[in-house]
Amino acid sequence: PPPSPPPSTTASPGSTSSPSQFDIELTAAINVLAEKQADAAAKQKTAETKRIAADELKVVAAAKLTEATTTIDAYIGKASTPEQKLNIRVVAAVAASGGKLNKVSSTPAVAATTDACVTMCADAQVDCVNAVICEKSAVSIGGLRHLLASSDISLVINPKVTLTADVEANLKASGTTTTTTTEDPAIRLAALVTFGVSAGDLVTLTAQCTTSATASRESTAAETEATTAERDSSEAANLVVEAELSVTTKKNEKKNNDMSPAPAPANSAGKVFAFAAPLACALAAMIVV
Repeated sequence: PPPSPPPSTTASPGSTSSPSQFDIELTAAINVLAEKQADAAAKQKTAETKRIAADELKVVAAAKLTEATTTIDAYIGKASTPEQKLNIRVVAAVAASGGKLNKVSSTPAVAATTDACVTMCADAQVDCVNAVICEKSAVSIGGLRHLLASSDISLVINPKVTLTADVEANLKASGTTTTTTTEDPAIRLAALVTFGVSAGDLVTLTAQCTTSATASRESTAAETEATTAERDSSEAANLVVEAELSVTTKKNEKKNNDMSPAPAPANSAGKVFAFAAPLACALAAMIVV
């Protein structure tokens, strides 16, 4: 009888082969990319929303500060002495900005005939007529106050106008040791009645400074949130780029694998021999007959 044909290796209709490792890795990379893209889109939208809010609050804060500054300038105009004008200008401006006053203090030995503020303002290289308040208070020695013998000298600064670090450096260069502290301007603001501001005007000034300070703090907080959201969005966008690169790499690996010739099955030689040997025997028998 004729030899039996070799077993068929063709897959039956409708059958599917298992995905290769390259297919699995590519699918995983595509899924990761989709996740990163969705996350980046969400963070970009959040960043845009927070930026809009921050910009709006910045405009509001600027408007409130302008209103307060107009009122401050009006009250400075009403003041009758340079000292009154200086205190209103420095204290109210800081109160309206929502910031703190900086106070740079030292306790030098000052002769009775020496104006300590003139000396300290000159050493600090600051304008103590229009920009910086200089205060002098007596030092207590053994329970006694010696105002003319020695004084605590302090420079009260609006840090948005005068750089505190420069003041400290200049005083250090002159041989003066200082201590810097911060002050809430609220107490000094309330004391402006002693510097030519009427009680009624002080109520108006305080209200406008408070409103401006609140708007400034809200604007600063919103700006911080917007900046953080924008940084998060940028980082998420970078992760998308990395995921896209990974997908491209996996596609190339799969393509190269698909183009490579498939290796012969390990037992193909045995199958050929098993088929050829019976056939050769059959042919030899026919020849002999």
